[in-house]
Amino acid sequence: MIKINGNTYSGKNISISGNNVYIDGSLINEDYNKDQKVFNITVTGDVETIKNDNGDITVNGNCKFVSNKNGNIKCKDIEGEVTNKNGDIKCNKITGDASTKNGDISKRLI
Repeated sequence: MIKINGNTYSGKNISISGNNVYIDGSLINEDYNKDQKVFNITVTGDVETIKNDNGDITVNGNCKFVSNKNGNIKCKDIEGEVTNKNGDIKCNKITGDASTKNGDISKRLI
């Protein structure tokens, strides 16, 4: 289950750029106004990829790839790469590369 700003969806791949929201390649903008700039994402279960521009990402499961520009990332295990520009990364384990420009990276039991 995926929640984006309170709206519920299902899928394995999430991509948000500007105010365009895609889940598994399908545009789902009808749920958001054109001025929406912050997208807080919460996933219950595992997910393949998440790409977000602005907002916090919480995955109550594992993820293979996470990318965020502004906001914190929290996930159980990241099985690939995680990048963040402005914000913290918190997870149990990161298998691939991890980077944040302005924030901390902590691996601990969540």
